[in-house]
Amino acid sequence: VINSSAIRIGYGIKTTNMKRLGFDPPCGVLDPNEAVLLAVSCVAFAYGQEDTNNDRITIEWTNTADGAAKQFRREWFQRDVMVRRKNLPIEYNQHSTHGINTVFRATRLTMTSEVPHDSALVEAATAKELLC
Repeated sequence: VINSSAIRIGYGIKTTNMKRLGFDPPCGVLDPNEAVLLAVSCVAFAYGQEDTNNDRITIEWTNTADGAAKQFRREWFQRDVMVRRKNLPIEYNQHSTHGINTVFRATRLTMTSEVPHDSALVEAATAKELLC
């Protein structure tokens, strides 16, 4: 995840299946042009025997408050500000290795304060709250 804007941003991750999917780190703060590598983990499950059609991951980001420390604050997303969202599709792999299902292909996400928000919001698929 890359912050390509000239403004410090806070980001958090949402998912529709918190029991199956995990993230490290699940939230954070990025300075301009800073990047972070996110690890996504998936609990093994019986592929094809469970409904995975609504499993989604969304990364949300917003500008931090003026003068804010570089520490994530959930309140940033609850202010009257623009929160941008990027919906990431999940492609489960039916072949697991050592009991771990592959979640999705590597995706590079560039976050910027100039890009309009994604219209395919995960909230429409009953996403859970930010994981932080």
